[in-house]
Amino acid sequence: MEPLVKALEEVGYRNGKNLSEAPYDFRYGLAVDGHPKSASNSNGGKPVILVSHSLGGLYVQGVLKVTCGSCLLQKCFNTKTPLFVTPNVTYSAHDIPEFLKDIGSPEGVLPYTSLLMPITCVIGCGLKTPETLLYGDRDIYSVLARASDGSQHV
Repeated sequence: MEPLVKALEEVGYRNGKNLSEAPYDFRYGLAVDGHPKSASNSNGGKPVILVSHSLGGLYVQGVLKVTCGSCLLQKCFNTKTPLFVTPNVTYSAHDIPEFLKDIGSPEGVLPYTSLLMPITCVIGCGLKTPETLLYGDRDIYSVLARASDGSQHV
């Protein structure tokens, strides 16, 4: 996250003014103190942009559920825009429960109910990504990597 913070500071964001961090430890669950709302209030009611990494995405979703309750933010895109088009059915973001059921994975939708909030996912490209771990004698291993999105595949 450090390169991202530095890049934001280079374009005018300042820690404690219009940029703040909310580190968390997944072992302790949600420790929500109204951070997104207080960040918005301290910045003239402007929208808050939450940036997370890895498991932080689920944490952010939990924070939004707790701090926003039923306050739905403006939609970022039309939930009826087709995401999956098949010969017989077209699925939009709104139809994900039906899509998961139709592909044989109905349990996949239960933990991820829609918040109808603008969420953006940024994925890397061309990053050295571990693909295979090769173990030899004495537990020494090497990593085979390939250019991908940087997420851990192994």
